[in-house]
Amino acid sequence: MKLQAAIKHFGSRAEIADLLGISRGAVSHWDSRNKGIIPLDSAMTLQDLSGNEIDLMLNHYRRVKK
Repeated sequence: MKLQAAIKHFGSRAEIADLLGISRGAVSHWDSRNKGIIPLDSAMTLQDLSGNEIDLMLNHYRRVKK
C-alpha cells in the first residue's frame, strides 16, 4: 500500500500514526526508507480500518527466495 493512498483516505500522517499506535516519525520513515510503501502488517491494518476501501497492492510486497 502506498502511503499517499492512506493519507488520501485518512487525512494525514499524524492520523495514520494515531490509528496504528505508532510514532509520527515511524510513518515519515516509510517515505524515506520504504519509498512510500507501508510495511505489510501496518498496511493490512489500515486496509481493515478503511473497510477495504484502500487497495493493499500486494504487488509491492515481494517474497524473498531463500
